[in-house]
Amino acid sequence: MDRDMVAVDKIGVEGSAHASGLHIIDPPAKDDFKVTEDQMVFADDAIARAVGARSLRLAGFPEASSALSAPTGRYPNSRPSQGRQEEVRRETVAAKRARAEEELRIRSDRERFSSRGETYRGRKVEIALPAPVWIGRRSSSSIIARYGMGVKFLDELRGRPLADNLIQEAIPAFLDLQPGTTLDSDARGARLRIGQSFIADIDFRR
Repeated sequence: MDRDMVAVDKIGVEGSAHASGLHIIDPPAKDDFKVTEDQMVFADDAIARAVGARSLRLAGFPEASSALSAPTGRYPNSRPSQGRQEEVRRETVAAKRARAEEELRIRSDRERFSSRGETYRGRKVEIALPAPVWIGRRSSSSIIARYGMGVKFLDELRGRPLADNLIQEAIPAFLDLQPGTTLDSDARGARLRIGQSFIADIDFRR
């Protein structure tokens, strides 16, 4: 529910006993926000979409990310309406899904690499350091950063429409993102994983 916030700026006059100050009054909400047990499935869906969309964008799949995060229109909260507005919304949805499906279909132009037996497609960037740096006993002159989505995840995403219903029921591959985030590192670099479906790593090269 909407509520009013009040901010008052008091400016004291030099020599006065009253100092300057900023006072903010933020009254408590009249109604507490609660998620009931039967609504948890929708909260889980929002989390799954957010994690999946962020991972896809980092890995270089912006169209799939957009269709996943906002499947019902231009914005995540877009809803069916009437008349010309509804026509525009449907055209937007159709265009977004078409671009996403095309992007997933021609993903061979994305970098292909493997880690711990899993194969990924994504982005790779090599950065030459202005001067060698020492990490422990190893010297490095460049850094390679990679972001990738698992090909199994991408295959399943491509094989199903980016539907606006509960994503984890429509596309079980999203369950692979649930184990959470893990991070490991050594003298050669560091790796961040979200389940088995997303990886971001940095390798220091000689």
